[in-house]
Amino acid sequence: MMRVGVSAFLSIGDSISDLVMIYTYRMDGRLVQANLLGLCLGLGSFMNLMLVYVNNRKKGKRFVLREAIWVFLFVKPAADAFRVTRGKDQKQCLLSPLMEMTVGKR
Repeated sequence: MMRVGVSAFLSIGDSISDLVMIYTYRMDGRLVQANLLGLCLGLGSFMNLMLVYVNNRKKGKRFVLREAIWVFLFVKPAADAFRVTRGKDQKQCLLSPLMEMTVGKR
């Protein structure tokens, strides 16, 4: 359980540090580096959104929308870690919570 929590914390911290670096690069005039890092962050978020949709589409639009908001706020790893530590098997999902957390890493 500790490993899952630390992993989620590090993943959220990594996303925050990416945002800080994009801001820093822009302020320093290094637009190429800022744009490339933004592209990587955007592609990672897009892939996570696709995973959320494919894995949870049978649960309904409201659930998919809530998961998508967590992706945009960069707290999806914490939500996944919570599901893994609770040990709940999700009946309508394609992947188990642990597999979704593993595949959804950025």
